[in-house]
Amino acid sequence: MAGTNSIMTAPEIVTAALSSLRFNRSNVNGTASHSLLPGAFAILFSSVLMASPARSTVLPPAGGPGGGNFVLECRGQFLVGVSVRTGGWVDAIAPLCASFLPAEDKFGKWKRGTRKGGFGGSPLLKDAACPTDRYISGVTIGLRPDSKYLDYVLLFCSPVKNRSAVTKVCAASGRCGDIPSHDQSCPAGEAATGIHGSYGAYVDSLGLICGPKPDAAKMSRKEIYEKVDEARQRRIETGKHKRIERIIQERRQ
Repeated sequence: MAGTNSIMTAPEIVTAALSSLRFNRSNVNGTASHSLLPGAFAILFSSVLMASPARSTVLPPAGGPGGGNFVLECRGQFLVGVSVRTGGWVDAIAPLCASFLPAEDKFGKWKRGTRKGGFGGSPLLKDAACPTDRYISGVTIGLRPDSKYLDYVLLFCSPVKNRSAVTKVCAASGRCGDIPSHDQSCPAGEAATGIHGSYGAYVDSLGLICGPKPDAAKMSRKEIYEKVDEARQRRIETGKHKRIERIIQERRQ
């Protein structure tokens, strides 16, 4: 823990709060399972909200109470998608992180982060990511009928630069929808920068971590080059026009 006079970042508060909480342990199919005591997340999230200098928002996880806790951040980058291992439900999940390229108003190539969960379901991870010119502004978290495990994650992809409609990308073994779900949205001016929740043999719960959204450059590199070309062309045309006028004047004399 930081000293009394130091300011902790949201990630430090999350880690410290989770490590300081007491857990109930039980074994299910040989897997250790943990559940937070009542009110623990309320304490955690109120502490995170007090860390205003970090400008991070940690949304409460949706799902079941079991599993050990995880925090997966895209440090210095943005969450642009998730990678899931699925069967009857979501067995494992990993963040897809990418850097924002201001000059191009888009994200670079994403990299898969640490995976959390079990080894059941499909042996292949399914990557679901937003288009490179969009950031994750929210998610719909689909839950099994008993609300103990995740069934799917539906990404809401908002445009970085223009005001076009939000698009959606589904991360699931089947389709997204038609079961109990929970919507989460980053506050205005923020974008997803990580995920957190709980897991054991499956992914029990999931929540978003949000931070300041990427700012589109006032003018992209392509637009700058286009403006430069236009200026050059105007200069050429102006020069030609002046030469033609001079020739006409000379011939009139």
